[in-house]
Amino acid sequence: EEHEGSYNRAFVLHLDDGSTLLARVPFSAAGPPRLVTNSEVATMAYRTFAESPCSRILDWSDDPLNPLKPEYMQHVEGVQLRDRWDTMSPQEHLLCVQSLALLAMQRIQPT
Repeated sequence: EEHEGSYNRAFVLHLDDGSTLLARVPFSAAGPPRLVTNSEVATMAYRTFAESPCSRILDWSDDPLNPLKPEYMQHVEGVQLRDRWDTMSPQEHLLCVQSLALLAMQRIQPT
């Protein structure tokens, strides 16, 4: 199963044991691949440390000689906000933005 966004292509991998993984391959428009991968891995590691819901990075490589190149991460079931936004009410938009703002504020406050 394949998903394409503005900055990467994602592949949902279904394994024989019933588990699923996500492999993401960044597009060149996202920036230098090595920097994009390192930035994303660091951000997700921080979000895990900060107890934000996010996928767990299982393995990754920023080596341009790696023939596979993508990041492998835990697949998390859900729906992307962009797929729901147009069907949400103004009240739901407000609640969503307030929730995102609260998460952002928690990130900048010292612990």
